[in-house]
Amino acid sequence: MADRYFKYLSVKSIIIIIITFLIDEMSAFSICPTAVWSLSGTTVTGSSGIRLKTPIAIIVDNTSNIYAADSTNYRVLQFSANSTTGISRINGSFGTGLNQFSAMTDMGMDANGNIYVLDGTLARVTKWTSGSASGILVAGGGPFNDYFDGHVDSMGQPGGMFIEPQSLFIWIADTNNSRIVKWVNSSTALTVCGSYGSNSNQFINP
Repeated sequence: MADRYFKYLSVKSIIIIIITFLIDEMSAFSICPTAVWSLSGTTVTGSSGIRLKTPIAIIVDNTSNIYAADSTNYRVLQFSANSTTGISRINGSFGTGLNQFSAMTDMGMDANGNIYVLDGTLARVTKWTSGSASGILVAGGGPFNDYFDGHVDSMGQPGGMFIEPQSLFIWIADTNNSRIVKWVNSSTALTVCGSYGSNSNQFINP
């Protein structure tokens, strides 16, 4: 019966239903116009017990654990809810090995809790499973050639990424090549959009 009902809905009606649903969902996150903010923040990580040095990304999972990419210390720390003392989830060092980082740039997590770290200088993404001492190369790692090199696997100083939690597709902002690259798996990448320029379909160092 539901199939027959939706069959006769016009596109306009479907759009109205979707918009109404989204407005209703978003209303739960609305902020009162007379809200007053606290003038001082609350430290949730980085206390005297655990110092962070140049943290570049955080993740909050569905149980309120906080994961901080502590870039200059080449590690990722996990902080349980209401705790300012972290435990090491990834403990790397400086270098080019799969258990090392050169410049941690961004971080993501999939639905299984695996952590992905984007290394801008090494132009690669490594995947870290829980308890592992080394990462797995899942994107990048090709020859380093900036600017119009033409090779989709040769990223130049990528500056950010997004992990689709279910499909595990990885979208990367390939900064020096002024494009967005989608990695389907560790050996297949596609240029989604962009080239160098100022037109509406181009970027300059995204």
